[in-house]
Formats: sequence, C-alpha cells, structure tokens
Amino acid sequence: RIDRTFLKNNERWIIDYKYHKNDNDDLNKTALKYQQQLNLYTKFFNEKKIKKAVYFLRQSKLVEI
Repeated sequence: RIDRTFLKNNERWIIDYKYHKNDNDDLNKTALKYQQQLNLYTKFFNEKKIKKAVYFLRQSKLVEI
C-alpha cells in the first residue's frame, strides 16, 4: 500500500516510509532497492510527472529515486 501521496506544483509525489536500523549504510543505495515497488505504485495515477521517494524514519531523511 502507498504510505503517502500528494500533488505539489502539478507533480504527483509518492512516498514510501521505511525503518532502516543501520545509520552507516548508504541510504541512497538502500532506497534504490525499493524502486520497483514505487514504480508499481505509479500505475495508479494519471499524472505525467511523478516523483518517487523513500523516507527513512529513523534517519529523518527523504531520498528521491
């Protein structure tokens, strides 16, 4: 299920929340592991511009994919 979605400046944002324990990992690299999941979510929307991101709760970091 989609954790968060909204429109901003005519762009659809899809955000997936993740809890990742290890602060030492490269979160950009970790976020890419969820790219396929986020790509599936884009099929629910008709907007031409869709931005996808993973929000790491523990680190309070948003990583756009």
